[in-house]
Amino acid sequence: MDTAALTRRGAWLIALVSALLVYQFTTGDVITNPASRLATMDALVHDHTFAIDQSPFVWTIDKVRVDGHFYSSKPPLLSTLGAGVYAVVHHVTGLSMRGSDESRYKAVFVVTLVLMLGSHLVLLAYGYRLLRRWHDRPELVLPAFAALSLAYLGFGYATSINNHGPAAVACLASFYHAFAARHGATPRWRHFALAGFFGGLAPALDLGSVFVSVAIGLYLLTTDWRATLRWLAPAAVPPVALHFGLTWAVAGRLLPVYLDRQAYLYPGSYWHSPTDMDALAEPRLLYVANMLVGHHGLFTMTPLLVLALVALVLSLARRDEHHREAAVVGGALAVLVVFYTLTTRNYGGTCVGFRWLMVVTPLLMLFVADWLRTSRGRLGLIAFGLLFAVSQFNAVDALRGPWRTSAWHALLASLHLA
Repeated sequence: MDTAALTRRGAWLIALVSALLVYQFTTGDVITNPASRLATMDALVHDHTFAIDQSPFVWTIDKVRVDGHFYSSKPPLLSTLGAGVYAVVHHVTGLSMRGSDESRYKAVFVVTLVLMLGSHLVLLAYGYRLLRRWHDRPELVLPAFAALSLAYLGFGYATSINNHGPAAVACLASFYHAFAARHGATPRWRHFALAGFFGGLAPALDLGSVFVSVAIGLYLLTTDWRATLRWLAPAAVPPVALHFGLTWAVAGRLLPVYLDRQAYLYPGSYWHSPTDMDALAEPRLLYVANMLVGHHGLFTMTPLLVLALVALVLSLARRDEHHREAAVVGGALAVLVVFYTLTTRNYGGTCVGFRWLMVVTPLLMLFVADWLRTSRGRLGLIAFGLLFAVSQFNAVDALRGPWRTSAWHALLASLHLA
């Protein structure tokens, strides 16, 4: 059997293990963060409105009050898609979020599997295809694919409804089609169009990913500006228009309700006196340090990304075959870090890792393969193995429940370092 066939079989095995673990750890438990989205799904199916006043999940803290009604503070697109899934589940099986505890548990479990495990499987499919295009050496594909499948923090978040995982999938899919378009895959127009569609979908799911989408758009604009304007730009319009249409349907305004700070400050709101992680107001330098290398650190939670960052910087310095892609990923990461540093001191509440950077992490993971290509000797393999093990430990920590203090954060706190 040739190396390519072995690589395919190995990738299928890794993907199967990843999917089975996500399935095993997914539950129908309703906890704080997903409750806001579940409230919208419930309200759309049972009350035919985005207002969650009558939902059993109205207790969520992630809500705003507009014109006397409560609404989820989350972007509406994923919740609307989830409502479609829930409507089918409810009408076919009779399971109900307003039924018994068992019925609610099973309904939430099925919806979570469809939205999150489904997204994770799409991520793995695009990740494998992109890695095969990224390198023509099959022996580099498997370890990088294993990193994406089992050591990426989004692997753990795939057990609970959130918008970061699906947005990361959209970013990776957009980048895949952009890379294919730039490197001559046919039909070229289709890759431009799909890069645009997924590039428009990503910020509709998670606002922060707009910087990734813009970087990808500029990447293709410098490749072929005519094809970008002809195919990419129109294809990006439908998901963006859907986002604004749903935003208008929620509260009669184009400004997303989660950007209206006053809407959070209704009588009795948790946000009048937030606690724990929500109450932090750290200096900017400390915040960015914790974001990158501290208790929520991108590079401490997933230290494999240190190798990826080294490879990315070297790619830019040497202007090798991936230096334009390195500019896209590195630029998007830098802008995201600056954006969150300047606009918030929040770490996304009590959660494992800095979840708002998940949208760019799969793209950064690609450069793990570049590092493996240039590393030499046993020391390089040992470094990869050790950092993979730590990254996987933290990903599995998130797999056991992403909405809690991570083991890494707890360790730093016990040493009085956080």
